[in-house]
Amino acid sequence: MFGAPIDAAAEAARDAAFPGGWFAVAFSGELGPLGVAPRRAFGRDLVLWRTADGAAHAANAECPHFGVHMGRGGTVKDDGLTCPIHGLRFDRAGRCLPAHPGKPAPELTIRTYPTHEAGGVILAWRDVEQRAPADAGPGMHVPGWSVRESRRWTLEGDLRRTVSRAAWLEHEAGGQVRLFATPVELETTRILALIGAEADRAIARLEASLGRPDAPPEPQKKAQPGWATVRAD
Repeated sequence: MFGAPIDAAAEAARDAAFPGGWFAVAFSGELGPLGVAPRRAFGRDLVLWRTADGAAHAANAECPHFGVHMGRGGTVKDDGLTCPIHGLRFDRAGRCLPAHPGKPAPELTIRTYPTHEAGGVILAWRDVEQRAPADAGPGMHVPGWSVRESRRWTLEGDLRRTVSRAAWLEHEAGGQVRLFATPVELETTRILALIGAEADRAIARLEASLGRPDAPPEPQKKAQPGWATVRAD
């Protein structure tokens, strides 16, 4: 046995402490065609990947075979997420795919999260009981809206208070900022911000309230042809 025994009851209680709903896990431009990226959200390591049809997908990053983090070195091959160590492949529903034609696939699965992509962000649906999404995901089609750049903050403190703070900042920005708050750990929240084309005053207000972003501002990348706005299976 490797490591300490897992306290299943404690793990379940911790998992239930995180809220459910749609949460932003990445900017669209961070996940290019057939791209793979690691993320941390809901107290778990996640892997994001984009299949050949342009759809973004999300799952727990740990390969059930040997526990390898598939967001670090994983690839997309034949429309499946491929583990970097032994080459096991998982489809968008989390099922392990056959390694060779005519041979059965190992009975291994990964937990996937339905995704929705709109307005330059990738959102994942989280429900502790893994129920289907209550809706198709938030829309971002606002007349006249034009994204100039994106920023990211990681804040300590209660998620509900951070969400309220973000809503107030959006209101103060006069429609030139879109903010998405996503729990990383129980005590840490990440905010993804899309900055509008006429948002110089709004940016000053954001930095006055949230501090300096985690990284320098990033110009918003346009979606590549074929990128889909879909919900995962």
